[in-house]
Amino acid sequence: MRAKKHLKSKPGLRDIYISDDLTRLRRKTVNHTRNDPRISKVWTIDGKISCVLKEDGKERKILLDSLTDVVKLGWSNEEMNDLELYLEL
Repeated sequence: MRAKKHLKSKPGLRDIYISDDLTRLRRKTVNHTRNDPRISKVWTIDGKISCVLKEDGKERKILLDSLTDVVKLGWSNEEMNDLELYLEL
């Protein structure tokens, strides 16, 4: 995946999109995160999900290293249940 940065610097290859191979649950989490209006950016690196959360006019980067880290996003239990995330906190 490190080579993708090198590829994007070559003329004619800037429009190519290379995505990580994610598990079904991580892919659902990425898609749900992208649809959250409080989140301005979402990307994955080596299967880990990163995003930028907008709160009170400020932006904060959040790394979702494990799926239990979604609590950092402040999602309701209903939203987590939609993703089939049943966490005992």
